[in-house]
Amino acid sequence: MADAVLTAAGPVTVASAGVAAGAIPGLGRDWFDVLAEVAARPPTRGKLTLLLGRIPPLGPDPADAHAHLRLAALATAGVDVRVTPPPTVWASIRAGDGPYAVAWRWPAATDLGPNIDTASRTRTDRAAEVALGDAPRGEPATFQRPRPFHHFALPGGEAHDPLASGYLGPVFAGKLRRWLIADPHAAHSLRHLTDLRQLLRRLEPAIDAEFVVRARPVDARRGQDWLDRGAAPDAKRDFARDFSRPADQQAAGRAFEAEFAPFGLRVAIDDGPDRVHDRVWLVHAEAADGTPTYAKVLLGHGLAGFSKSSLQHSEGVSFRLSAQEFAADWASLLPQNLGVATPRSRSSSRVE
Repeated sequence: MADAVLTAAGPVTVASAGVAAGAIPGLGRDWFDVLAEVAARPPTRGKLTLLLGRIPPLGPDPADAHAHLRLAALATAGVDVRVTPPPTVWASIRAGDGPYAVAWRWPAATDLGPNIDTASRTRTDRAAEVALGDAPRGEPATFQRPRPFHHFALPGGEAHDPLASGYLGPVFAGKLRRWLIADPHAAHSLRHLTDLRQLLRRLEPAIDAEFVVRARPVDARRGQDWLDRGAAPDAKRDFARDFSRPADQQAAGRAFEAEFAPFGLRVAIDDGPDRVHDRVWLVHAEAADGTPTYAKVLLGHGLAGFSKSSLQHSEGVSFRLSAQEFAADWASLLPQNLGVATPRSRSSSRVE
């Protein structure tokens, strides 16, 4: 189906509920890449139409934001992107016109993407019209202008300084007033807490600093399974593995709070943060002249992605927020039953 679209000699029309990312099996590219190539080819330039049931919002969901930006890029490249009532029985693609037109169709419940299991094809022009159906033209899609952002990559097996200018240095410039980490694995092991400790010791908290770490509880069954296997003691492995009991995790969290009292640190272990692929940080800093800055950070593997012990390729994105946006995100991510911060000195010196 992708080959037929990429070799079309005439107009191409897609009628689908949406377009999904993900590599097409055997091709190594996704449908956004295919459509971008179709839009750039001379035979189909200015002749690609997308009739979609919805345009994903440019919001906090990474998949929706990715789709929104890719569709916006297609519209900028001259693709006619329209919002129509989604097809009810068959989604379809028609490539070319006249007797050489090719039409493909697949169940309407599946977006144009890697999850299409089967699609049927016909080559007659009349059958192509039937396959496409009388899809309404709808209205031209509108897109939000994306805010400026900073993207960076973290190759696996290498140590990366989180505070380097190419990573998160600009986000943490000045005194730290508020920092919220919503990361399901942020407090799963001594290694995770040690990575965070090393970073905190390099930051300067403001007098009324507030810092919240929100993580999910460890799976006691997983820890018990490790113990039941009778693994030989190994200090390095024991340091890196998850806590074997939730009680150990809670105790480590309380000790961490006491160690970093100048940050107003509170550790919440609950079932709240479910962002498995993108760990969310909210950072409120203050420049030397008192100017506040608000930022949101999305990290593929959290702080662990900066560590040499992480062998996976990871990526991150940071962008500025308004004070109102920051307050709304902070309220949405803050645990409901968060305890009172540990009393602390009014000094704002770094934690040694």
